[in-house]
Amino acid sequence: DPKKHLRLSNSLSKDIEYLRMSLLPSLLKNIKENSGKTKYNSAPGLRLFEIAKVYIPVGNKNICSLPQEIYRLGIAVNTDYSDLKGIIEAIYKELNINFEENKNIFPLPEIIEKSGNYMVEVDFQSLIDNCQLVPK
Repeated sequence: DPKKHLRLSNSLSKDIEYLRMSLLPSLLKNIKENSGKTKYNSAPGLRLFEIAKVYIPVGNKNICSLPQEIYRLGIAVNTDYSDLKGIIEAIYKELNINFEENKNIFPLPEIIEKSGNYMVEVDFQSLIDNCQLVPK
């Protein structure tokens, strides 16, 4: 809904006149566009990753205030739920984040299914803040 998004007053193009509040719409668009573009006319196991800022409105929309800028990690797959869940768990494991111990403060993100594609968006800063580069 464009009414909820922040509109740029000096956008360079009509295509980019709103600040993104989520990475999921562009991930869905890209996974749909790239499915079926291999020489065998299908791309099974397509996995897309994106780290980018999203912009969350702060306060009253009528008052000019800067949005909150948050880095998010977006992941989309055209396989199945268990594939995406496995990717998330592998990322947590690689970063030494024990999501079983930290469910309340760092829950597994909600996986969204749309048109046979599975997507998730994770607060990237939370991953960085909770990772342990050297395991205990």
